[in-house]
Amino acid sequence: MHFTGEQHEGEWRTALHQVLDVTGVGSVTASKALQWMHKEKIISYYSGKNGYGIHIVFNKVQ
Repeated sequence: MHFTGEQHEGEWRTALHQVLDVTGVGSVTASKALQWMHKEKIISYYSGKNGYGIHIVFNKVQ
C-alpha cells in the first residue's frame, strides 16, 4: 500500500492522516502496530520525511 499527501476537500491530508482514516485508530496505536508488524516481519514499511509518503508491503509467508 502506498499513502501520499494530497488535497482533499480543500485541505491538505498527509500520508499519516490517510493511514489513520483507513485504520480507525490514533497515531500512537498505528505507530506501535506498524513497528510491531515490522519487528515480527509481517510487513516492511518506509516512512519518508516531509510528507513524502508511507509505503507498506506485506511480506511473503515462508
